[in-house]
Amino acid sequence: MEFDSCFDIIGPVMVGPSSSHTAGVVSIGKFVHDWLGDVTDVTITFYGSLASTYQGHGSDKAVLGGLLGLSAHDTNVRNAYALAKDSNLRYDFRFCTNIPSGCHPNTVYLQAASATETVHVTGASIGGGVAYIYEINGYHTSINLGTGSEILSIAARIKKEATSR
Repeated sequence: MEFDSCFDIIGPVMVGPSSSHTAGVVSIGKFVHDWLGDVTDVTITFYGSLASTYQGHGSDKAVLGGLLGLSAHDTNVRNAYALAKDSNLRYDFRFCTNIPSGCHPNTVYLQAASATETVHVTGASIGGGVAYIYEINGYHTSINLGTGSEILSIAARIKKEATSR
């Protein structure tokens, strides 16, 4: 794994308690929010260690916060359930402690919808607040969510290509 600065190794500025189970999971949810805009419905499946420790590490609040457009450093992540209710976000959590073959132990699968579109996204939070997306709508990909604005242009290009077929 390659890091841009020593601060990436020390850890991100984030709402805690865990860079891998909280900060990285926020960014996966936010990726879906950035793709769809306002998410109206979502089924969230936590695999492996996320399924076992989601409550203590705040992974449930983290993914909801990201789906609502919050970033890992936003203290409102702690209030994600109330914010989801206020936003009429319908959500369903599922948990599978078995890890699918070839997947990272901190894998999350999101089936999310807006008023006009549905997307299926699988990602993993790999530690230090770093996460990546490795599948979108059944297509394998490798998108590092630690690359800031570059990710938005990649997502827009993938979305455009997928909808022009």
